[in-house]
Amino acid sequence: MKKSLLTIASASLMMLGVHAAPVTASPGDVFLAFEDTVQNKNYLVDLGPGSNLSSFTSLNIGSDLATVFGGSWSSDPNLYYGVYGINSGKTQAWGSVLSGNNALPYKASGALGAALSGYSALANNFNAELPTQGLSQGVYFNVGSGLDTGTATWTGNHPTASGTSAFGTYNASLEAAVSLNQTLDVYKLAPSPVAAIFSALNNNALGINSSGLVSVVPEPSSYALLGLGGLVVVLAYRRKVRA
Repeated sequence: MKKSLLTIASASLMMLGVHAAPVTASPGDVFLAFEDTVQNKNYLVDLGPGSNLSSFTSLNIGSDLATVFGGSWSSDPNLYYGVYGINSGKTQAWGSVLSGNNALPYKASGALGAALSGYSALANNFNAELPTQGLSQGVYFNVGSGLDTGTATWTGNHPTASGTSAFGTYNASLEAAVSLNQTLDVYKLAPSPVAAIFSALNNNALGINSSGLVSVVPEPSSYALLGLGGLVVVLAYRRKVRA
């Protein structure tokens, strides 16, 4: 009976998109990454295959964030986050922009080769660090020390970075500010045209709360519509009562 309950619980976690343990990076996986530009630290979580990203619901990484960035991470003005991934065939890529940003990301022709090289180096170092750190969901990099340099880290390697060691594939803002409760729109960027996974088009976005719960939330631009919907319901109710 206990074994059956455990099996059901494990299956439920998989369906909900919640990680029970850290995930090893493979080509085509999407990283959720945090970067503190003053502490000079990165923290990465593998969200699994980009092809399954639309089914992601939530993941709690609060304990990891407190360990890496300190207990006040949620109010840290220098902490930003974003997502990125690319498959080995360079036929699919995923990236994010700050929700509400009118300049959607787009693929720069000829840059996917360099992007894959940087991504692969990052994934390899992620896998090397994963069993050594004891975090619940991901990996941290102390940028500039040991293996945590160049293409092995998130810093200087996300899609808006420039230089020969960077992914250098996209033109729009990848990251959002954690302390400002900013959310991310996420797109499948290659092959074109751009396909929205989480965005105003789908009335959703990727966000994180002060407890460290990363989840799919209503797109900020849809909040006003939700309010308008409530107003319509109230007016309809009042009209019915008066009648």
